[in-house]
Amino acid sequence: MATADHTGSNMPITNRTPHKTSPHKTSKSARFKAAEKAGHLAEARAALWYRLRGFRILARRWHSHVGEIDIIAQRGALLVFCEVKYRQQDIHSASPSTRQQKRITRAASLFMAASPQHHNHQCRFDVILIERKPHALWSRLIPIINAW
Repeated sequence: MATADHTGSNMPITNRTPHKTSPHKTSKSARFKAAEKAGHLAEARAALWYRLRGFRILARRWHSHVGEIDIIAQRGALLVFCEVKYRQQDIHSASPSTRQQKRITRAASLFMAASPQHHNHQCRFDVILIERKPHALWSRLIPIINAW
């Protein structure tokens, strides 16, 4: 039941005060969405880096039950499985952990098993680090070829 309050509004009267947020704070979901968008942009930039070097992008964000591979690229008989890491600071800690490397390697094995046309291809695991300094207008791409 809606009743008129002192402003003449027909909104329900509640005992709660409206939640006020600071203009400088963002919600967790907004931060997650911003990080996800930055990750997508970093992956797009990494894919472009491979294309400019003559690779064909076979898949982006390839999923299996063991994990995800950010980019799968091919040039001739070479398949590259790439993990993209985006950081605004401390870029040197962005390398995939041993556990992540194993998960990506297992996912790559599943990709190869599901793609008989690639059985005789060489495989390589790369990491592309995208570093953006706070308040900088540009970011730096650091390729780590044959990361493991």
